[in-house]
Amino acid sequence: MGVRDYELDQFGVVNNAVYANYFQHAIHDGLERLGIDCDAYARANLGLAITDMRLSYKAPLRSKDRFRVLAGVSRVTGARAVMDEVILKSVTNGDGEEKDMVIAKCQVTLVVLDGDYKATRLPAAIKDVFTTLMQEASASSGGHSEHYMC
Repeated sequence: MGVRDYELDQFGVVNNAVYANYFQHAIHDGLERLGIDCDAYARANLGLAITDMRLSYKAPLRSKDRFRVLAGVSRVTGARAVMDEVILKSVTNGDGEEKDMVIAKCQVTLVVLDGDYKATRLPAAIKDVFTTLMQEASASSGGHSEHYMC
């Protein structure tokens, strides 16, 4: 993903509210890559909704910066999934080596809402994907599934 100029604040860095958009976009993009069509569920009156989002900012993004979002699932119940996401930017250190700089971290709680906007159980297909991602994240050293990124 890349920073667009209209996302900047008066200090020339990405406005703090924009990071929530980046994290939410990564969730939808990642689920689509894994075969979950959020729009199809919405047409069936089952909407994926964020009920809690906690952000922690570590370093700013600026105009034209390129970055990626990694996500993993840390908890799955019958009705919700908790995801941990991180925005990373590649930087070159003094030795000329590329490394990842943590820009922001986020923990998101997701639920599925029915047609009356009441939380309902996760559909089996979504729960299966979240459970697989949780297992992959717990098996990796960083706690984020490399298969689920934007």
